Amino acid sequence: MHLISKINIINFKSISGAFFTFSKYTPLVGCNNAGKTNILKAIQWAVKKSSLIETDFFDKTKEVVVEATISGVTEHVLVGVDETHRNRIKDYVLNETITIKRTQFKPNDRVANIKLQIFNSDGTWVNNPAGIDAAISALFPEPIFIGAMENSLDDLSKNTASSAIGNLIKEITEMVSAKYATEVESALIKVDQKLGADSRFRDEGLVEIDNQIQNEVDKFFNGISAKIHIPALKFTDFLKGGTIKLKDTSLEGASSQDASSFGHGTQRTIQIALIKCLADIKKSGDDGSQGRTTLLLIDEPELYLHPQAIELVRHSLSALSSEGYQVVFTTHSP
Repeated sequence: MHLISKINIINFKSISGAFFTFSKYTPLVGCNNAGKTNILKAIQWAVKKSSLIETDFFDKTKEVVVEATISGVTEHVLVGVDETHRNRIKDYVLNETITIKRTQFKPNDRVANIKLQIFNSDGTWVNNPAGIDAAISALFPEPIFIGAMENSLDDLSKNTASSAIGNLIKEITEMVSAKYATEVESALIKVDQKLGADSRFRDEGLVEIDNQIQNEVDKFFNGISAKIHIPALKFTDFLKGGTIKLKDTSLEGASSQDASSFGHGTQRTIQIALIKCLADIKKSGDDGSQGRTTLLLIDEPELYLHPQAIELVRHSLSALSSEGYQVVFTTHSP
């Protein structure tokens, strides 16, 4: 397993300059306003560039620099990365490590102006080599960042590459696809035949509307055909819409509701439960993620949880760290 083993942060948020080392399972213990969350954010920015705003700069007159060392980049890891990305990055692997440096010179700058450098075997930094950003993303897919308070609901309700629910659905996609893909795709073809603009089996109601539209168009243009077109869905589109529904089983007749209907404690508990499911799925077998490490960055995972649940959380995070995830989290509890 490869991982980010070292990071040097300069002028980022509350950190004027600091150096940190990491393992595959790293708790960051500290008091309030010590800058723990900003370390997580710096790790995230190192592997996935985005334009930083004014509040991301400790000193707005100086550039933000984050230098990261990726260790454990063995031949086994490189083989697991597709050939294009492997060819981009292999010459920069020195003693199974890659060192990158990301720099943004001013707040709100265009993403294209953010400089990425990679350390070369001759002891120099190479500026923005083609394809390196994509190769880093191949080694570290979209990091999962779970904030302390602000995005428990977002993480449960939005199926994105950086959410727990999105990653859980991604893990089960192959299983569901193998079981239902043929049946669903067949049904979608029939729907497309009714809704597609050029289909011979178009729905009669749509044909009638098409004719009305055409009559109006013909008043202005000759030789132009206009039809309502509803694009065909694919099976993967259904999976992307997946979220999670909650129901209070202690209430007779209660129906499933969005997570927003429940309190922060429930949202956080479900969020952590999804992470535990990820750990169990990873542990149960090969999911085809050879050559890729997912960064799991969590701000105060114990927040809102009952004390007896905190040990379960710690155990789940530890399990994930042995199953293709590098886990870095902040906490107030040693």
